[in-house]
Amino acid sequence: MPARTPDALAWLADQGERRLLPRVRDAHLGLADRLLAPVPPLRHLHESAAGTAYAAGSRGLRGSAAGLRLLGRHGVGPRLDGRASGLLAALDALDPAAPLGPTMTVRADGRDVPLRPDALAAAFPRPSGHVVVLVHGLLEHDGSWGPGSGACYPAAVAARTAATPVVVRYATGRAPGETGRELAGLLTSLVGAWPGGVTRLSLVGHGLGGRVVQAAARHGLASAADWPALVREVVLLGEPESGAPGEKLARLAEPLRPAPARALGAGRAALLVGTLTPTAVEGADAVTAWGPDRRAVAPLPRTTVHVARRPGHRLLHDPRVADLLVRWLGPRPAPMLGPTPTEGEPDGRA
Repeated sequence: MPARTPDALAWLADQGERRLLPRVRDAHLGLADRLLAPVPPLRHLHESAAGTAYAAGSRGLRGSAAGLRLLGRHGVGPRLDGRASGLLAALDALDPAAPLGPTMTVRADGRDVPLRPDALAAAFPRPSGHVVVLVHGLLEHDGSWGPGSGACYPAAVAARTAATPVVVRYATGRAPGETGRELAGLLTSLVGAWPGGVTRLSLVGHGLGGRVVQAAARHGLASAADWPALVREVVLLGEPESGAPGEKLARLAEPLRPAPARALGAGRAALLVGTLTPTAVEGADAVTAWGPDRRAVAPLPRTTVHVARRPGHRLLHDPRVADLLVRWLGPRPAPMLGPTPTEGEPDGRA
């Protein structure tokens, strides 16, 4: 699900309008002001004409960028390779005010998926009532989950669990709180339009995506949205962010490691995992262990928080994490084996 050529061209048009054109205009008008200073009427006439021309150029570049972004969202144009897509994501994060930053959207097969029942049914032809939403991290994009040097988490969820994976794309240069509010709105629309309805929701965040997921949870609760009651698992992957809640989640991945998880580090960089159950953030003991900000760590009631981290590493394509996701989300039930219906039986054919 990498970006496409129109996305790159849109970025160039944005930069031309926001950075190049103002510099050219200022240099031009400054030079003209000095040269035409002795002739005020001519100077005023030139300023008016130049101002109109530059304003038209700015509108043209903005319109071109908007049109190109629209083409990219609809899958028009050749796909960029993974490095080029990653570069665009990085440029977006480094310049959060850039209009290139994509609106948060569900993605499937390199295209935006409108949050309408018909569009979702077409993009997810075999939807499950258990939806797993994956939120990428800083300097990443929806294609970052995809096939790489290791495991593909959405593919593992689709093949090995009964859930339907849904990836989102968003601009990573904005504040997590603002992005979390946008994710909360997207989840409201997704749950409302999902074919067959959502009975269980799981949220997976990588790096910065974990902070976005937690911010969305707080916004969802504050707005009395319906979807927080459906969340049963929150999975946080990668190094925790700074701040008290992040540091406490880092500690979660040490003393609460289940014994089998210790073997996950054998022969490789250690993979630390931990689980925080709903009861762990309730009562006086929880206040002692977590402090008054325990709800910043696990804001959703009835939700289990899983943490996996590997110090100094990202966790995008680790096969061990794919196995953990399957374990945490619940593996696909084995098919029931039994006698084949025969002729004359209720399910048999005459």
